[in-house]
Amino acid sequence: MSSIFSPVESTDLESPFQKSKKIRIYLNREQRQLLRQWIGVARFTYNRTVEYLQQPDTKANWKAIKGEILRNLPEWAKPVPDQIKSIAVRDACNSVKEAKIKYSQTGQFQQVKFKSRKNPIQSSYIPKSAVSAKGVYYTKLGEIKFSESLPEDFGDCRLVVERGQCYLCLPVKSTKYPVENQNRIVALDPGVRNFLTLFSENSFGWIGSGDIGRIQRLCYHLDDLISRLTKAKSKTKQRMKKAANRLRLKIRNLVDELHHKTALFLVKNFDVILLPTFEVS
Repeated sequence: MSSIFSPVESTDLESPFQKSKKIRIYLNREQRQLLRQWIGVARFTYNRTVEYLQQPDTKANWKAIKGEILRNLPEWAKPVPDQIKSIAVRDACNSVKEAKIKYSQTGQFQQVKFKSRKNPIQSSYIPKSAVSAKGVYYTKLGEIKFSESLPEDFGDCRLVVERGQCYLCLPVKSTKYPVENQNRIVALDPGVRNFLTLFSENSFGWIGSGDIGRIQRLCYHLDDLISRLTKAKSKTKQRMKKAANRLRLKIRNLVDELHHKTALFLVKNFDVILLPTFEVS
């Protein structure tokens, strides 16, 4: 069985790294409306900056152009915290810089696209100073309920709205511990009916046997909902769109749960994991 093996580079010291922690937050109607306004203004500021940088003789230096961009925003954008708008300018400048770097490397024109309000995933920058156990921008948004306690130490965050659900994504420090031994070996064989078949020196088994059936049923239901949505009236169409978003989120969560639990099981029980080569005919 052909396989790909990645040896551990170093086992001498613990290796620190940074990871993102995603915490769900629960908002009332007024808080949702205010958050939607903040994200909308951040998106508008980003697009206005990209449009400005498309003009000749402009440079993607966000600190130099930030003042002019923010001063020329419409009145309805003024109540939004300045840090949210400033980082939207920075994000746009970074996108333009990355496009220029790719152009210099490949010779192909890289277009920086505008952000769309129709995107099912929207986000906005939140400084860590604005996050506390009481909420996010507590004096403006009020008290917020978190699905779990905030970590003690974290950096600047992003507030994400994904298909109607709100999350706070926080960068936190973690430690990667060295592997003590590499004696436990397992080989994996991915499939359809059985997500993974595994073989080790003294055992074999399956992971996710039959799980695809439930996911397929939800996908069929989603396809049927989308086909009926095109013929629905305006009021019904809005409810059906929300139902379709809930289905997409449920499917995504089921797939993620299977992947995450599988990864956790494998790294807890085995030291070396052999994967087959993935060849597309």
